[in-house]
Amino acid sequence: MPTIGEIKKAHELGRQVSKNDRHKLIWHACEGCGKERWVSLVGGKPKSIRCRACHLKLSQQKDVDCARCGQHFIKKSGYAKYCPDCREHLGTANWGSKMHCRDCGKSIRYSKSGYCLQCRYNHPEYNPGWKGGKTRDRKGHVLLKVTRRTQGNKGYISEHRLIWEQTHGNLPPGYIIHHLNGIPDDNRLENLCALSLKNHNAILKVYQVRIKQLETTIRELKTQLSLL
Repeated sequence: MPTIGEIKKAHELGRQVSKNDRHKLIWHACEGCGKERWVSLVGGKPKSIRCRACHLKLSQQKDVDCARCGQHFIKKSGYAKYCPDCREHLGTANWGSKMHCRDCGKSIRYSKSGYCLQCRYNHPEYNPGWKGGKTRDRKGHVLLKVTRRTQGNKGYISEHRLIWEQTHGNLPPGYIIHHLNGIPDDNRLENLCALSLKNHNAILKVYQVRIKQLETTIRELKTQLSLL
């Protein structure tokens, strides 16, 4: 007969395990009825301090003591561990209750945001990783979250276009917003102008020619400096 606290590996007890399995068990007595049995060892402690029968009785018991303050209370759910006061303090008073989504009205479990999983995409401000709705595209332009998410559209709009349209109205078809100083995230109103796609491409060609000239000048200066 094993002694209380004795530890053995699973394969020593004839249980089917893999070759590299390090699963250990401890001979432990139930705190409720005193029944002795092998229990999985997790972190140096028994995984369960009660047997299945005692655990079931405890879950069906209505009069229990709060696990936080020790106050005696009558629980309404099967696995309630805290009294109403402690649940309110810990923010768990509404866990398990039902509510309706604020957008679609779908019946859901209690959620602090008040939205179902699908509608929560339209309200990213409730995400702990929310950074104000700003991001950047591959060209370095700042994008803002201003509209709801739909299929094929994540609800983002270019910040420079939004700033320009707030002053001058809607952008005409076939026009784009150009940054005068060439810095894609400098969205000051005085740095923005609306150009047709044809004129914008012409300006880009001028910039490309100018950039090549400056790169040639820089290489020449570096060569002269190396000869000094």
